[in-house]
Amino acid sequence: MKSRTAMLAAVLATALSGAAMADTYRYNTYAAPTDPTVVEGVFPFVEKLKELTNGEVSFEVFTGGQLAKATEILGAIRDGVIDAGFVYEPYHPNLLPSQALLGEMIAYHQNPLATAAAMMETILLDCENCRKEFDASNAMVISGHAVSTQYFVCRMPINTVEEMKGLRIRSPQPFTAAVTNALGATVVNLPFTEMVAAMERGTIDCINAGIYLVKTLGLQDIAKSVITALPLGSTTGSAAITISKDVWSRFSDEQKRSVLRAAADYAAKASVATARRSAEDLQELKDKIGFEQSSPDGFKAVWGDFLETERERILKAGAEIGTPEPEKLVDTYLANYAEWEKLVADIGFDSDRLAELLWERVYSKVKF
Repeated sequence: MKSRTAMLAAVLATALSGAAMADTYRYNTYAAPTDPTVVEGVFPFVEKLKELTNGEVSFEVFTGGQLAKATEILGAIRDGVIDAGFVYEPYHPNLLPSQALLGEMIAYHQNPLATAAAMMETILLDCENCRKEFDASNAMVISGHAVSTQYFVCRMPINTVEEMKGLRIRSPQPFTAAVTNALGATVVNLPFTEMVAAMERGTIDCINAGIYLVKTLGLQDIAKSVITALPLGSTTGSAAITISKDVWSRFSDEQKRSVLRAAADYAAKASVATARRSAEDLQELKDKIGFEQSSPDGFKAVWGDFLETERERILKAGAEIGTPEPEKLVDTYLANYAEWEKLVADIGFDSDRLAELLWERVYSKVKF
């Protein structure tokens, strides 16, 4: 009896010890809890990590900027307010000039899956400066995503490029501002959290967004047209999973490998989620919102003229924010993108297959 009691006590002590070793960290994103990148990206990432580490590593997820607003997340990681979060590099061009430059290459991002994969390969394997820039904020990028192709979403019917002239368009990045100017429209700077109300009030006429955001943001009763004649490319959240270096240092080698494995899953699932959701929502909303323009040629002409000077604009932007070796970074990324465009050509919406490719070609080679 004594030996059985002693054995049970030992088992209980071991279980309690294991429970004490389990750590829960705080992850903060400014995205809404209903956003596909959260529902099908962040939450599965957290569950996958718990599974791979037997519950030893877990994250509590805070959405909608509960612990830090979008512009505050990098500083919150640096200061230990949160342990991980979605850092949007365009908000920090002087601190993160390399990834901010990569984020400017939207015009070349016509395939979101290839974009996400090429972006993670470039950042994690080919861009030492990217790592150094995050080092300065005691942070490190683990994973990111690309959202489905962006279009101008407008509150009035649009059929010709001439109808875009003078419209007030939310243009949060130099890229969208450049396209807005090329259309003869007016650039408006407005926080993400205010744009739906601004559309409803008529303060702005258009935003740039993936089709999935029309429903996610509740714009289906406000928007009257989506300018599919002018595909703007895919925007990226290439630092969507950014972790404090202090937190990373606490992980064992096995736990680090598990984090990277879950990170490959995140990049695939979050990117596929928005692409698939956009395709589904287009079918659902096509009788309610105008997705086709009766005179698309004018938009194509504007886009063709825009692309002729876009590389020059990107390199100039890199020089202005102090990106080291901007031309080398741009060329490296474009070469990776071309390769991934071939690799994902027949993947469809198979996120598991994309995750395996990312693991084999990128994440299994990462060394921190």
